[in-house]
Amino acid sequence: MRKNVIVVFFLLLYFVLFTQVQAVFDNNLKENLNSTDRIIIRTRQVESISKVQEMTKRLNLRFIRQLKIPKTYSVGLPTNKISQYVSLLKSDPMIEFIEPDYKVQALELTDDPGIINNAQWGMFKIIAAGNDTSAWTSTKGSPSTRIAIVDSGIDQNHSDLSQKIVVQRNCTDEISIDDIYGHGTHVAGIAAAETNNNLGVAGVGYNSSLINAKALDNHGSGYHSWIAECIRFAVDNNASVVNLSLGGSVGTQTLKDAIDYAWTKGAVVTCAAGNTGKSKAQYPALYDNCIAVAAIDKNDVKASFSTYGASWVDVAAPGTNIYSTMPNHTNNIGPINYGNLSGTSMSTPHVSGLAGLLRSMDNNFSNVQIRSLIEINADNISGTGNYWRYGRINAFRSVNDAIEITPTPSIPEVSPTIVLISPTVELTPVPTIIPPTIILSPTPSPTPLTTITPTPTPSNKPWWCVYVPQYSLCR
Repeated sequence: MRKNVIVVFFLLLYFVLFTQVQAVFDNNLKENLNSTDRIIIRTRQVESISKVQEMTKRLNLRFIRQLKIPKTYSVGLPTNKISQYVSLLKSDPMIEFIEPDYKVQALELTDDPGIINNAQWGMFKIIAAGNDTSAWTSTKGSPSTRIAIVDSGIDQNHSDLSQKIVVQRNCTDEISIDDIYGHGTHVAGIAAAETNNNLGVAGVGYNSSLINAKALDNHGSGYHSWIAECIRFAVDNNASVVNLSLGGSVGTQTLKDAIDYAWTKGAVVTCAAGNTGKSKAQYPALYDNCIAVAAIDKNDVKASFSTYGASWVDVAAPGTNIYSTMPNHTNNIGPINYGNLSGTSMSTPHVSGLAGLLRSMDNNFSNVQIRSLIEINADNISGTGNYWRYGRINAFRSVNDAIEITPTPSIPEVSPTIVLISPTVELTPVPTIIPPTIILSPTPSPTPLTTITPTPTPSNKPWWCVYVPQYSLCR
């Protein structure tokens, strides 16, 4: 009897957990029924690819590939057949969960490049750059800090970007990793274009390096599985910051898991709030481990297109008429080499560049500290508390605050490795006694001996001060 009770208990537990997972899928399904031609399958255990392929073949589905995510696969299915195949697959004991592989879109709005006035006004608005004092007067970042641009790619041959790319991956179905759409190149330039090279534009992150993680196709859209795979790739290749200038109206467990993975690995994740002009939350910006970024104009006013909501949008940053790098070849957005775009896509890399500067100041800063430095030092502009929680970012204040909490390197305690084996021991005055002078003196007396080897006066200074007289305790 007791065995039966235990069995029933675990069956009920399994049912509750499984239905909770499926509820996430079902809710997404109702909102975007049949809006994609792919699903994501995660198995309960590590299975061979052939076994998953057999399952999909049996159901006349198209096995696309195993993702670079543990136990996770991309599977194609006929258009308008999601609900039918979900019913077939969710009862398979091999499957942990299934969900639609929704697409996200790059979040830019094209502007006429025309004549550019105050071209990079955003850099001055957040006081990254300035005529007198700015964030860059205190730090110019470091090449060891990597900012991942998970986007449509980065132009491989752009003179303001090519030397910044340290590692790259194509997570899409496109043949080329290059930026044919044009969005990723623009975003990359804002975050970390080659700076102080008398050419083109400057990047907020100044000396920061770039990871080119292509997750959007040549038309500016990409599946959640592509985004998730690129996020994990970037973090596994030491990305300190992950920039997501993309979004959509629904989320998935796969996308959320990838962002949570990045956060647990110490990366700062920045996400565009969206360009709907409404308050309905967008994904992935809604996720807790994203810094959600809205757009403001030159007057510190919310851009008309920017999605907003103080309950989930964290900060604002410049996002209208932003001048930055564009591919130096024909692209689907239009401008070549340099150009203007607007959107929360442009706001987000301002925050990413600032996060890169802060990480370079102290590699021991956690992502929690960096996020806090960005948020609490934001300027309380109009709309704060209504459109966004903290305000418009202020790079100068964030960097100065970081300087105050960065520990000043101190001289270590007395250690034999510092003093006893130091070659400066040869400088001790003991060997300076010169007996020949005493021997040759016609009237030797104790007096010269006293002047040659004076008796040391007692001192409260540490004995090792002779080697480091400049140290404060030795003065």
